[in-house]
Amino acid sequence: MKANGDIGLMVLAAGASSRLGQPKQLVKFEDKPLLQHILDIGQKVNVIERVLVLGAKSELIQEVIIPGAFSIIHNYDWGKGMSTSIHVGLKSLQGKLTDLKHVIIMLSDQPYVTIEIINQLIASQDATEPCITTCSYANQMGVPAIFSHHFFKDLMKLTGDQGARKLIQQKLDHVRTIPFSKGAIDLDTPDDLQYLE
Repeated sequence: MKANGDIGLMVLAAGASSRLGQPKQLVKFEDKPLLQHILDIGQKVNVIERVLVLGAKSELIQEVIIPGAFSIIHNYDWGKGMSTSIHVGLKSLQGKLTDLKHVIIMLSDQPYVTIEIINQLIASQDATEPCITTCSYANQMGVPAIFSHHFFKDLMKLTGDQGARKLIQQKLDHVRTIPFSKGAIDLDTPDDLQYLE
């Protein structure tokens, strides 16, 4: 599938990082805040609309990052789980793109995601049929991932801490995958931070 004006991109960065004990979005990675690293990759993706969903510590985070082409969206219900950030991000993209056909979901705590990975997701996505293209790592499938519009209502039905992986598991007949072994490396605990450093 060729990237064009019917694809939107959201970066989810609303969590409180309670297990880590500090905002994971601002942990330094390659001499910049981790979230900035993710946003810099997102800026290179060939899409028209990009949204960054913030929640906990949003004022602090906004003082540090440069959003560039990303519109900042506030999820005031971030404490109710990741599903609320997906809802807010998708609603925003649908409001900005009347012909939104696909949405890419990225997280703020996967340091080894690359523009090549995102481009592979887009290239592997079916342009017309119901399709979810995900990354595979650590014997599971997850984000970054791209969802066709056929699944937007399902994304809006996610509740609590259910993220995209829940929907992926429910729709396996429509799922394609690309390998991304380092996708398993995320930042949730002090041990993760020590490994990253």
